[in-house]
Amino acid sequence: MTSALAQIDNAIAKDRTKAIRSLHHTRGLVLSALATTEENGDVARKWLAHAEREFLHCMAAKESDAYGHSGLASLYLEWSRRLKLSTDEATEYLEKAEDVVSRGLRVVSERTSLLITSAEIQKDLGNQPARLSKLRQAVESDSASAVGRYLLGRAYREQHQPAKTMEVLEPIIKTDFKQVRTYLEYTRAMLEIGESIKKCAATLSQCRIDGESDPAFIGLYGGLLYIDGKYADATKLWEYSKELNLSYDERIKRQFTPRDPADRTRRMRFSGIIQHPKAGYVLIQPDDGPVVISTMTGVGGVPFQARPESNI
Repeated sequence: MTSALAQIDNAIAKDRTKAIRSLHHTRGLVLSALATTEENGDVARKWLAHAEREFLHCMAAKESDAYGHSGLASLYLEWSRRLKLSTDEATEYLEKAEDVVSRGLRVVSERTSLLITSAEIQKDLGNQPARLSKLRQAVESDSASAVGRYLLGRAYREQHQPAKTMEVLEPIIKTDFKQVRTYLEYTRAMLEIGESIKKCAATLSQCRIDGESDPAFIGLYGGLLYIDGKYADATKLWEYSKELNLSYDERIKRQFTPRDPADRTRRMRFSGIIQHPKAGYVLIQPDDGPVVISTMTGVGGVPFQARPESNI
């Protein structure tokens, strides 16, 4: 890898075009590999610092490019996995990785790699009770960062403890309206404990200014507005989202599944008239509200037909 690094350095020295940013990113990847595989701790930390500098250079050159953010987040995550690393330092670097993810999601045009890294961070926390314990200690001593609280709150919700999620995240909800991902976790926890749709929508709306560019916010908040009968507001939000550069996966990912208030183990059911059966989906006019799309196109192998009496 050192020979590859020398070649990249030579290319950077000669190249004075815009392509130099991609060379810095490649250099960062090579340095990351050196940092995470080097057995000597002091040498590894030197590689870590150099790799960090390369990714920060990429981020400064073009903030909306995901490569720099993704590279730095992955670097911190992989560093947290080093053997012989103390629990304190491992937890610190997990928080640093999540912080890069959170900041990156606000500005990048391609979010997939950052979301994958965030999922890996959550997986590592779930598999390392000692690291979760460190986050708990920080929260209890009121020294936890906003990112630390978010990670712990998300972990609690993954463990089906929504009340604890809300308790951990509440200080952020009351003070920082820019923490969209924290608001999303808090609102999901509210839904799980059975809070009203209206209250959940009102809570989530507080981060709307920053949230309207986040596909998870758009899906959840729009769904809450729709279920609350605010069809015009929901439609306006979804129409606005069409102007965003969202990937196909972001556009189709389900962010909200409404539950029956009387039995939260069951999905909420609607009825309506099938209007336009298409290949792969049907358009349905509900009893109340605008037309919706259903990817369920039949029952028992029998396709839906566009008949006035065809209710579902």
